[in-house]
Amino acid sequence: MSSLPRISVLMPVYNGERFLRQAIASMLNQSFTDFEFLIIDDGSSDSTASIIRSFSDPRIRFFARPHEGLVAQLNFGIQESRTPLIARFDGDDIAHPQRLELQMSFLENHPDIGIVGSSYKIVDETGAVTAERHLPVSDAEIRELLSCHCVLCHPTTTIRKALLQQFGGYVADDFPAEDYGLWLRLLPHTKFHNLDLPLVQLRRIAIAANDAKQRQQQTRHRQLSLDYLGRKFAADSSPDEKIKTRFAMARTQYYYGSMTDARSILSGLIAEEFFHVPYWRYFIPSFLGNSVWRWIRRRRLSSAVTNFFRHRNSGKGLIAP
Repeated sequence: MSSLPRISVLMPVYNGERFLRQAIASMLNQSFTDFEFLIIDDGSSDSTASIIRSFSDPRIRFFARPHEGLVAQLNFGIQESRTPLIARFDGDDIAHPQRLELQMSFLENHPDIGIVGSSYKIVDETGAVTAERHLPVSDAEIRELLSCHCVLCHPTTTIRKALLQQFGGYVADDFPAEDYGLWLRLLPHTKFHNLDLPLVQLRRIAIAANDAKQRQQQTRHRQLSLDYLGRKFAADSSPDEKIKTRFAMARTQYYYGSMTDARSILSGLIAEEFFHVPYWRYFIPSFLGNSVWRWIRRRRLSSAVTNFFRHRNSGKGLIAP
């Protein structure tokens, strides 16, 4: 092993005693071993700290910090990391044994890519797999959708540290969508990729607090998207770019279930270009109504509906930063 490791794993944790031991073990059992594991205890009041200290692996760098919240601890971890690559991870998830090996190899072979994520599995509190999520893979696919909604799963991502330093890391005002705010800031400056392999198992527990957090995240995602697109629209210099951005705004409203707002924007676009098929692919299903769309989202069918109707090829369906 070299004097300095080649990649840093960054894992803040707060009161994570229930699943923490399994999460740490999954990362320590990686096929690639030349990494440092920054575990930051965000002022936990349970046995989190003692569980971390029970591991004697020299790759672990443990920081016991006052409770300042996730964003502050992420930025602290970025400062403390000693490597050019930072892999995010959460204290209740499970890493595939080849996660670091595959993502690091990909970034080394693709210097133009700044962020690589992956598909993922969802597991319940018993560890049983309940779903598998596959995300857009190529930069073009990710770029097409990222301005409208988040298509990178934060705990699966490995990021070049230089990007985090250059563009200010995570922003507290973006919480609880601090990852999506970061992706939008980086969108004009780097390329993205998702490996089409489930390299992380994400823990999802059906409790009211988690449901409330997901609703807060969705609300913040929607606002961050609309803020980004509003700034982009104001900066667009050509009529074609403004049309693309208006279409992206409609898709954002559509994705988050604001069908009336989506239909209003699409109506204006259709009035200007009646036979442009992608507009109709969103306009027609927008009549499902907000209540029906909420029912679809609760049953995890929204991705299937969105993918069925969304325009995937180039032209006015593609949003460039």
